[in-house]
Order: sequence, then structure tokens, then C-alpha cells
Amino acid sequence: MAFGNYKKLQDASLHSYQKLVTDENVLQWSLYAVRFAVFADCVNGMILQPNYAIMVDPNAHEESFPSTNPFDFSSATYFIPMTSLLGTAIASSITGTLSDKLGRKPVILFCLSGSMVGSTVKYFLRQTFWGFCIANFFNGLLSGSLPVALAYISDVFTSNKIKASQFSIVVGCWVLGQSIGGIIAILMSEQGLFAPLWVGVGIMFLACCVTAKYLVEASNLKIPKSMNEIDDDDDEFDDDAAADDD
Repeated sequence: MAFGNYKKLQDASLHSYQKLVTDENVLQWSLYAVRFAVFADCVNGMILQPNYAIMVDPNAHEESFPSTNPFDFSSATYFIPMTSLLGTAIASSITGTLSDKLGRKPVILFCLSGSMVGSTVKYFLRQTFWGFCIANFFNGLLSGSLPVALAYISDVFTSNKIKASQFSIVVGCWVLGQSIGGIIAILMSEQGLFAPLWVGVGIMFLACCVTAKYLVEASNLKIPKSMNEIDDDDDEFDDDAAADDD
């Protein structure tokens, strides 16, 4: 009983990021936060994709762009998503390295909050094709949470098998976000072509809150053995090394 009371007093004096020594749920919630950040980032990026073809046809909808010069319908339809993908590609090549220096959590929060602001700007620049495309590019430039999330998994786990499993879950969240984003746009077709952006802003705000509250830097984690098992291949290697020593 005395030891138990001591542990309770010790926990009460620790910050939340230090309590993982006695609370294994902290790691699980941190992983949930990373997955949700990736999911939300992708939902927000894809939430208007089904509407692109309608946006670039001046006669299709009252909110369609009045002109897409110098592009014709087909070129403009592909140009809009290209601007976002180009920004995302640039971000993906930078955010991972940047997070090595600044930490995974600050960079993920920056991507989420920046993308949230970017979606808001996209909505207010929806009257012109080029204004929207420029905002779409910068929004994509801030959507680099996936590489950082994968780097976080590598920081947390040492087992290659567990890493592969966690990578699959994170990428699965990204793929799911692509589908959910499109579904939201379709369900909100009567509210307008650009109205889904506000849903994206709300999801990103929620993701920022979840990330800020639950994501813990890997350097502050004490990983439970049950969640970071040694690979079978590593066991075989250790057995072989012991045999050679004998």
C-alpha cells in the first residue's frame, strides 16, 4: 500500500508527457492522434475533388468559375488537382527533414493549422479560377503530415514487423481520407460547390486539438515491451551470435 501511494504521488507531480512510465494508454492515444491527423489532412485536401469538373464549366453551376483562360475544360479539370498535388509533393520532401530538427508534433500541428487556414482562404478566393488555384497550391504546400507521421512511427518502434503494421494503418487512414473527402463533397452538393471546405476546416480544427492534447514526442515515451517486441529475425541473430561465442 505504501508503494502504491508513493506511485500515485509521483504520478501527480509529473507532466502529462512524463506519465507514460506508468500509463501504457498514453502511447496508444498518441498513435490515435497521429492517425487522425493524417486522415483529417487527406479529407481536407480531397474534399472538393468531385466538384472540379463542375467548377471549370461556366454553365454548369452558379458558383462555377466564369473563366478558366487560357485552359479549356479538360485542361482546367486536371490543372486544379495538379496545383494541390504539386504543393503536397514539395511539402513531403521538406516536412520529414524539418521535423527531425523541430520535432514531429510541432511540424504536424503546423501542417494541420496551415491547411485549415489554407482552406479558409480557398473559400474566399473561389470567385476566380486563378485565385483558387494559387490558394490550392499553398494549401497543398502545407499538407505534409503523412511523411512526418511515418517518421514518428519509426521513432517509436524498433521492431520492423510492428513498424510495417503501423505504417499500413497510417497509410490506410490516408486512403480512407481520400474516400471520405469525396463522399462529403457529394453529400453536400445542394449546399454549394465550395461549402464542403468549411467541413474540412472543422475537421482540421478538431485534428489540431487532438494532436495538441494527445500526441507525445517519441523522445518522451517509454515504450511498453508488449507494444515493441523484438523481431523473430533479431532473436535468431542473437541466438547465432551466442552460439558463435560459445
